[in-house]
Amino acid sequence: DRKEESAALMLIDFEITQAQRGRDHKQTRQGLRWLGLSYYEAKQFAKAEEAYLDVLQRDASVGKQESRESLGTQTNLGLLYSETDRIPEAIECTERSLSAKRRVLGPLDPYKASAMNVLIDCYKATGRTTDFQALEKELTQMGAQQLVSKTKDPEELLEIARHLVSQEELHTRSPKLAMEIVDDVDKTSDHAPITQALILEVRALVQFEMGLIDGAIASAEEGLELLPEVANKDFRKRLQDGLERYRAAKQD
Repeated sequence: DRKEESAALMLIDFEITQAQRGRDHKQTRQGLRWLGLSYYEAKQFAKAEEAYLDVLQRDASVGKQESRESLGTQTNLGLLYSETDRIPEAIECTERSLSAKRRVLGPLDPYKASAMNVLIDCYKATGRTTDFQALEKELTQMGAQQLVSKTKDPEELLEIARHLVSQEELHTRSPKLAMEIVDDVDKTSDHAPITQALILEVRALVQFEMGLIDGAIASAEEGLELLPEVANKDFRKRLQDGLERYRAAKQD
């Protein structure tokens, strides 16, 4: 098996590095991490667990237990426990990893996503619906905030806001964050009428998702009034269709 051969070669490389650099050197610990991953990929789970636990102990002995590398190993250990049906251990290990990642890395760092995905699967397996839905929503928000931080284009920002209230899974929708994005776009500068109409269209969509039906109707009506006659017909129809949907919801 090629993966087993790869793990055997990785073990030789690790032993050489350890002999040259010492037990707790950064390169030695990194080699042990890669060795654990090689064992995992070869489905040699007992050896992988041993390597992960060993490197975590070494990280702690040199005060690096909350480094990105060590937190990643904690998550990998949680994944291993999950893969081998040791769900309680997987949850305990990965919750600890995620808690540290939140504290050390900050709210927008994508490095948290791996731990969140492991926990989502574990929570689903144990029927913890509220917990996995909260994490899925947090993942959606984190992805949106990362996109927002990379652009200043009003149309791109509004598309992110639209996406946040158009998720197929209702529990992942984030109307509050979407409204914050819309408000930020609206106050940045004076916009051309068609851009302002787009802002009002997305605002109406968010208001409707928040249950503010009168506000949604008012925003959609204002957007239609602002829209120039020469504007894209598909855009006008989209605004009109939205307005009709909000009015129908109010009648119901």
